[in-house]
Amino acid sequence: MNDSPRDTRPQIERPELSDSQEGYTEPRWFGLSAGNLMGLLLMSVIAIFTIWWFTLRPDPLGPPDTAYSFEAVEILPDAVTLTWKHDGLGENIDHWKLKRRLGGSELHFVLINESMTGPARRVADDTVDPGTSYEYQLFAVGDKGHESAPVELALTTDS
Repeated sequence: MNDSPRDTRPQIERPELSDSQEGYTEPRWFGLSAGNLMGLLLMSVIAIFTIWWFTLRPDPLGPPDTAYSFEAVEILPDAVTLTWKHDGLGENIDHWKLKRRLGGSELHFVLINESMTGPARRVADDTVDPGTSYEYQLFAVGDKGHESAPVELALTTDS
């Protein structure tokens, strides 16, 4: 007897077929047995459902509601303090975005603050110039990244 590693592997024993089982083969479609096809179908359904659930499923809460009562409570020549209210409906709010542009211009709004978090509904903008008109947009950003519709405010700083 040869002592090679090949001889030490376990041998699979095949049962003997009786006369009634002689010549039986499992049905096959496209080279796959019925059991394999059912398993493949089940795995496909699970994969499609998983993709839908984590990426394509509509968000039941939707984006956060828009803020309201957006106003300037203090207007100085070199700073403005803005406040707003929000009911907290819709998606949980992760942070707030504030954008600004020169008043009356057709320029795009520029993001000036995206780090406003927590329950405070107040922000100071100290990058303004005296006697200048500005337009602001405020967005609530939910914890899933959805943005609310903007609320807008126009003001002119003191001279």
